[in-house]
Amino acid sequence: MKLRAGVLCVAFAGLACVGVSNARGQVTLGNGDSVSLATVLASGSHRVNVGDKIFTFASFSSNAFNVNDVFITGYVASNPLNGIGFDITGGFGDVTAGDGVVSRFDIAYSVAIDSGYFNAGYRLKDIGLAANVSAVGTGSYARVDEQVFDGGVAGNPFLASLAGVANGGGPNTLQDFRDFSPLSYSSFLVTKGVQFYANGTGDTAAASFVRQSFSQLIVPGPGAGALLGLGGMAAMRRRRS
Repeated sequence: MKLRAGVLCVAFAGLACVGVSNARGQVTLGNGDSVSLATVLASGSHRVNVGDKIFTFASFSSNAFNVNDVFITGYVASNPLNGIGFDITGGFGDVTAGDGVVSRFDIAYSVAIDSGYFNAGYRLKDIGLAANVSAVGTGSYARVDEQVFDGGVAGNPFLASLAGVANGGGPNTLQDFRDFSPLSYSSFLVTKGVQFYANGTGDTAAASFVRQSFSQLIVPGPGAGALLGLGGMAAMRRRRS
């Protein structure tokens, strides 16, 4: 088994291999809205806003998938406090089944709370991964592996690893989740690798989306805490009188 030679690379430092203009600006997506990843990476900010979250895409590389065919689709749960994020969507799979080569892509990005929400006390508390990866055939697999780092601390300490895996013949794990509460964070850095390997000529390994979602909690600020304390003292005085 071997990896295909790299044929595509997009990063902050070099956009020359993307055939799109480098326009300034950022994209705001609602639930189900999509934008080409090529458009995001060609922008000056590399940013996509979804709800109270700001996603900044640092890099994308692949030996099999063209960045123009990869899309970022906004995801907002029915209760936004329970999850806001995005799907990486496209027609993903092993390009040539049975050739012994893994088709893959790698992506790195950061997620942070929008400044207005941050000032109101919103913080990240967890990260969720889901993907409709599938594989058919002994030795075939489709998998997502990612690492999460604290983006708000110097040195970006490691926080967690998540994975979603489909094996030909099973077992399959299509979701993973890490809840860090009662700890909360201002931002995360995430690196993600997605691989597809169809072992035999009649086998398959594929996916059409990889979802990343984040829940948030609201941390009372010093002013809010002081107001709560004054309210409690007033209530105690009323009970004593």
